[in-house]
Amino acid sequence: MADFHEVSTFCIRVPDLNGALTILKNALILNDQLAMGHPYIYAGTCMFLLSTPVVLTWPFKACYMLIRLPIAFARWFVRSLGYNNTGIARNSFASRYQSINYGGYVPRDSVFSGMQSFGAYNEEAWDEEEEIPVYATLLQIGVGVLLIRCLNFLYFK
Repeated sequence: MADFHEVSTFCIRVPDLNGALTILKNALILNDQLAMGHPYIYAGTCMFLLSTPVVLTWPFKACYMLIRLPIAFARWFVRSLGYNNTGIARNSFASRYQSINYGGYVPRDSVFSGMQSFGAYNEEAWDEEEEIPVYATLLQIGVGVLLIRCLNFLYFK
């Protein structure tokens, strides 16, 4: 038998339930310090987030755009070769390739048919307005709770 080399590993420490509660308590302490130290900025920011919950989706939309960017570039490149969403463009690289290699018949699982499908896919617009996601609504509720907590500390203590 061959002697295998030992594989080096690392350990990721994940908090248990008590550790998660401690993290939550520390986050609330930091939140209370911010609310007590800067009450008007804190309250104004909370009210802004309550009135405009779409702001809570912007980081996720930015990540989504960064993920979609290479796909959009690839689709632009494929369409510039002549694989459009209306079919193969006349006098394009794709039409010449089809006439030389395939004629009127394109094999089912060929690269050409894949490029045709990829170019024909019609995406939705990037700037479509959609309803506010559930996570943004939950974050909005959390901001409301934090604002009530701030007002409780400022005016009732």
